[in-house]
Amino acid sequence: MMTVFHLRDLANGNRNKIKCEDVKVFHLPHYEGLTIADMLEFAQPWPIVAQSLPAIRREVLKLHRDYVSSVIYTLVGNPFNDWV
Repeated sequence: MMTVFHLRDLANGNRNKIKCEDVKVFHLPHYEGLTIADMLEFAQPWPIVAQSLPAIRREVLKLHRDYVSSVIYTLVGNPFNDWV
């Protein structure tokens, strides 16, 4: 669920936009230890990931797992795939 606040931040240039042609879709299996919080913890060394997601953590936790995993996979690539 995308909020109007995140969309506003994207439109104003306050958050990183990912172009459609650059998106790599990643379907995350439902295994223990692969929650959104776990993925965000993995992605901490890449600040571009946090800059591409909503600024408020509770909004990020409401997003669909496949959306978050696709954003991370698009920006991080194979290290994320290997971690999963």
